[in-house]
Amino acid sequence: MEWDETRLLKGKIAKYTVLARRSGSEWYVGAITDWSVRTIDLETGFLAPGRYRMEAIEDGINANTRAEDYKRIERDFQAGDVLKLNLASGGGWVARIVPIK
Repeated sequence: MEWDETRLLKGKIAKYTVLARRSGSEWYVGAITDWSVRTIDLETGFLAPGRYRMEAIEDGINANTRAEDYKRIERDFQAGDVLKLNLASGGGWVARIVPIK
């Protein structure tokens, strides 16, 4: 896959990073944290105006003790909404975001 755009959305060196990459009209967003449990407010103002569908994989309820615990979620939202990312200790989050036509 070839990337049209890459953006650092949030981050603090050695603490956490939220990175977004675009290919065409699809965005791929990933977040990772250090050993601190963390909630990150992901502002979606980087998206063009409109409605979007997000398919994401996030840390599950037991991810702090079992790294392989995760859950898959789907959600529709409006560009500009704030999404809550809940990251377990040493955890991560990944999503594919596509416009709803």
